[in-house]
Amino acid sequence: MPANPVPGLPCADAAPLPPPLPAPRLLYACRAEGVPVFDPASLLTLVRPATRMITVNFPHNPTGFLPSHEEWARVVAAASGVGAYLFADEMYRGLEAEAADRLVPAADAYERGISLGGLSKSVGLPGLRIGWLACRDPEVIKRALEVKDFTTICSSAPSEILALAALRRWDLLMHRQLGILRTNAAALCRFGERWARLLGVYATRGGTIAFPKVLVPGLSVDALADGLLEEEGALIMPGSVYEAPQHAQRLRLGFGRANFPEGLAAFDRYLERHYGEYAVVSE
Repeated sequence: MPANPVPGLPCADAAPLPPPLPAPRLLYACRAEGVPVFDPASLLTLVRPATRMITVNFPHNPTGFLPSHEEWARVVAAASGVGAYLFADEMYRGLEAEAADRLVPAADAYERGISLGGLSKSVGLPGLRIGWLACRDPEVIKRALEVKDFTTICSSAPSEILALAALRRWDLLMHRQLGILRTNAAALCRFGERWARLLGVYATRGGTIAFPKVLVPGLSVDALADGLLEEEGALIMPGSVYEAPQHAQRLRLGFGRANFPEGLAAFDRYLERHYGEYAVVSE
C-alpha cells in the first residue's frame, strides 16, 4: 500500500493556532470575615465599548458564590450596554442553597447571552460527557456546531440515550443531589466549627465547592494538601493552582459526593494529627 492512498490529498496538514486570550481578570474580593464575594462594580470598570464578550460562572467554582438578582441584572446590563456577548458557565445551576436565589439563565436574560449547561455537575453524571449551549443568536449556534464538527464531531450515541433518560428524570435526580448537598453542607459546617481557629469555612450559596481560607499565618496550603493526600488519600486543591497570589492561602474543597463524610473524616484525622492545638473543644 502506498504511503498516501489518495494521491494529491495530504494525510497531515498544518493549521494556524488562534492567538492566546488575554489573562482573565479575577473580580472577587473578600469581606472582612473572609467570605469571597463578587464585585459588579469591578466588572463595570473593565467593560469598554470594544468589549466583545464577558464571561461569568455562577454558581461559582471554586467559591460557591452566587450574586443577587440585582447584581446579575447589572452584569447583564453591562454586556447589553456595549453589545457584548455574555457567556455564562451555568454547570452548577439547580444546586443553589435556596431555590429563590436561582438566576435567570443568560440565554433568557439577554439576546446575546450564551448559557453553558450539562449533566456532569447538577445531576452528577460526568461520565456521559454531555452538555449544551443555549443562545438566541443563531450565528453563535452555527459557529459552535462548526467548531464541534472539527473537534469532537459528535457525542457518543449511548451517552445521548442515557442523557435523555436523565433529563426525563431530572426532578428525581435533582432531589437526590440536593439531599446529598444539604447533608454534606451541614457536616462541613460542623467541621468548620471544630477547626474555626485554623480554617475560615463559610456557607456557600450554590454549587458543590467551597474555598475556605487557612487562617494560620505561614502555614503552607500546598504542604497541607500534599500531606493530606499522602497520609490519608484525600484530595483538596491548594489555592496556588489558580495563580492568584491573593488566594494562595485558600483551599478548594468539594462536597458534592455521597462519600464526602468519609473524606471529611480523613481531613479531620490529618488535622488532629498535625494541627490538633487549633481544634475547638466543645464542653
